[in-house]
Amino acid sequence: MHLSNSSKRIVLLCAALMSTIGCASLSNFKTAKPVGKGNTEGAFAVSHVATMNSKDSLVPGLMEEPPEFTFFELQGTLGVTEKLDVGLKYTFPLSGAVDAKYCLVGAGKEKGLFFSPGLKIGYTSLPDTDEDSTESRRIEFFVPMYLSVYFNELISLSLIPSYSGRFYTEASGYSNLLGGSVNFKIGRKVGVIAEYSLYHNFDMEWNEYQAGAALFFPLGKLF
Repeated sequence: MHLSNSSKRIVLLCAALMSTIGCASLSNFKTAKPVGKGNTEGAFAVSHVATMNSKDSLVPGLMEEPPEFTFFELQGTLGVTEKLDVGLKYTFPLSGAVDAKYCLVGAGKEKGLFFSPGLKIGYTSLPDTDEDSTESRRIEFFVPMYLSVYFNELISLSLIPSYSGRFYTEASGYSNLLGGSVNFKIGRKVGVIAEYSLYHNFDMEWNEYQAGAALFFPLGKLF
């Protein structure tokens, strides 16, 4: 099978992302509207993740203080069908995830209401916060429900409630997180997305938030 230059670039990008995957971040930088069969979209974002209302009841051996980072994110999305999108995301230098969403309402329309349930899975490796702390590694997943309103072809507002679970690999433990994201998108093929995410961690008893902005752009048509 012959691949175009744009297709080769996408394949190489996916391979690079998969080989360096690190952990899942809280952000989505997506809407419920699918990109369309064979279409691809990329995004480059700057985000900051931190905690609020943290308590002293941290899990021994996992971390000594709540993590806080500012980082870059690189994201790619492929439209497998007119309703199904799959994607990869890498957050420098610590994060990565694979995700998918399926549009139940609004596929094929340019504006109006869109609804897409999704799934995101990643692997986390948090660095040492001091000389006495140990590195925290975990597998985590998100179950987002994308709900978007496209006021026209250029402007949309999305609400993304989500549940997240975290399985720790270096120490027995599991965390439940409940929250979601809200984002505002301007642009059709090229534009910007501003997003804020907030989750409550029921294990750590703190709130985790992430705020950022992304530039999105087309990567070409794959098929």
